[in-house]
Amino acid sequence: MANNAARRVRACILEIIPSDVVDYAMDICNKTRKSNANITPEKLENLVKAFGQYGVGKAQIEDFIQRRIGAIKVEQYLRLRDIYASLKDGVAKPENFFKEVKEVQETRLAGVGNPSGIAAEPTVAETDNTPSGIKPDEGVGPEAFEEDEELF
Repeated sequence: MANNAARRVRACILEIIPSDVVDYAMDICNKTRKSNANITPEKLENLVKAFGQYGVGKAQIEDFIQRRIGAIKVEQYLRLRDIYASLKDGVAKPENFFKEVKEVQETRLAGVGNPSGIAAEPTVAETDNTPSGIKPDEGVGPEAFEEDEELF
């Protein structure tokens, strides 16, 4: 009930404030987020684990950002954080953002994005839907992220 009330109040405020002021404030917020983003290998591993809760594997994330996870750009990292927040809040579902595992594998097998045009057989790590080195029973639940304000 409080969540709905907060949304209504926010909508009323946004109706009063001119859109150019809102856009300017959003730009400043995005610049601040971008300048404060610190992408480390540990955070990338946590990102993969966090999305794993929703059935999204490393291959699907890499397909979404169109590059290997280690070469992620700050903007893409922040976008993934926003997507994770949407999933966590129940506002969106993984299929709204990510392709199915089979579709990602078919794309890789077809050699799309491969300059040589030769379709390579995927490795076990590429076809596996779980992050490498993580056992499925380790279970990284939401409680692992509740303590830390920064999700990953």
